[in-house]
Amino acid sequence: GAELFREVRAAFGVTDEAFLAALGIRQVLGGLLLGDARSLAERVSEGRSGSLFYYSHDNRFMAKTVSEEEARTLRRMLRAYHAYVLKHPDTLLMRVLGLFEIGHAGRPYRLVVMSNVFCTRLPIHERFDLKGSTYQRTVGAGRRGLPGLVHRDVDFAEMGREIRINDPALGPRLRRQICLDAAFLERHGVIDYSLLIGIHHRAPPGPPPAPKVDRLLG
Repeated sequence: GAELFREVRAAFGVTDEAFLAALGIRQVLGGLLLGDARSLAERVSEGRSGSLFYYSHDNRFMAKTVSEEEARTLRRMLRAYHAYVLKHPDTLLMRVLGLFEIGHAGRPYRLVVMSNVFCTRLPIHERFDLKGSTYQRTVGAGRRGLPGLVHRDVDFAEMGREIRINDPALGPRLRRQICLDAAFLERHGVIDYSLLIGIHHRAPPGPPPAPKVDRLLG
């Protein structure tokens, strides 16, 4: 598995050195082994599922704790995932870069490491997790727009958000890639997945500059 993950990272342009240095995985695993969560507290958050998320210091990578079943599913799919990302470098599937499993005091820790899709040159102002369903898919009207909140399908619609693709060549290419990715997940029995969207709001144009007025002093 290690060599397959190394080739996956290389396909996504991530070297082993950059990966370990940016993530600080040695500190993460060391902190877990020592039971020292304080040094990680500022970079760890808890998701809705109860999983812990750890973000690298440069925000490029994130590590998520996963269950034994999730880790087993990933190991089962790894060879196929490896072949798929090498064949489809433009895939929109989550970029899974490593799976680590350690034990301490009789308790197993499993961490899957991924690229952070929201680490971009421009700041992300709104985040959406879309599943194509409206059942319990809202954060609530009163919470919409809170910084860092991940909104859902109903919020996307009621906030008036939409996806416009002005490039006539990009639209078909994007749809084709989404279909290929969904078909890959279907072949491997994965049904609980979603489309993550980040929105950057352009700054509204400011007022025109005030006209310059020359004053004659006499």
